[in-house]
Amino acid sequence: MLRITVNDALLFKYLLEEKFIHIDLLKKYLGSDYEESSYRRRLSSLKKEGYIKYENNPLDRKHLIFPTEKAKIIYEMKYDELKEEVKMRNKTYLKYFRPSNYIVRNDFVFKDLYRNYLLTELRFLMEELGVDYWIKNTMYYNEYTKNPDAIFSLGSKTCAINLIDSTRKFRDYEKDFIGYNDVKKINFTNIFYIFKYDDDFEFLSDIIKNKFIKELVGTNWKHKYRIAKYDDLENGKFISYNPFENKKVNISRQLEKYNAAK
Repeated sequence: MLRITVNDALLFKYLLEEKFIHIDLLKKYLGSDYEESSYRRRLSSLKKEGYIKYENNPLDRKHLIFPTEKAKIIYEMKYDELKEEVKMRNKTYLKYFRPSNYIVRNDFVFKDLYRNYLLTELRFLMEELGVDYWIKNTMYYNEYTKNPDAIFSLGSKTCAINLIDSTRKFRDYEKDFIGYNDVKKINFTNIFYIFKYDDDFEFLSDIIKNKFIKELVGTNWKHKYRIAKYDDLENGKFISYNPFENKKVNISRQLEKYNAAK
């Protein structure tokens, strides 16, 4: 019988929150302390024992890793122990949910595969920089009038994050801004848009600087919005641009100080 380790339980947590994770991301971020062959063997053992299952990714024919109901049961048994023993992963404080909040999924939507990959990688990239208490939208979907892709903490700030990986129109952003303005359950200090492509980055920057929305009185709403580039995060830098005030801040430097105090 396979003995489930703390690292296995942590893997189950991530899989249950993300619904599934591409094997390359698991190896790079959760398996970084193992030799690759050793981590592959561990995943194979977990699969053989029924804790995880593999599905072929039609985009590259590599494996997508899904949790099973058995993984959820074991995670529930390990929940209190894991929460006490593992408060951080690398530089980030972890947010824990009761196992009853998780729903095991066994399928995927083809058109969303690339975006799901980017969102999961974005989570790992930002956690490695040191943002805290990441909550993916799968854990609060439809709870707010505008659902960001994720919520995280930055020191004492609560931030929303939206990944933009395709071209959007002004009306799409206008709906976002109105939706965020109507959110009452949570007060976002900043609302980040992370851009995969530079043209879209410049488009939103111009909207925030120069456009007015009749449903939103004045310009106070503009002060919350920040934009950043996915490429910067891949290079280990969290560069935040404030379009309305025309400011740029290297948040990764702030996180170095913040992490030193953790």
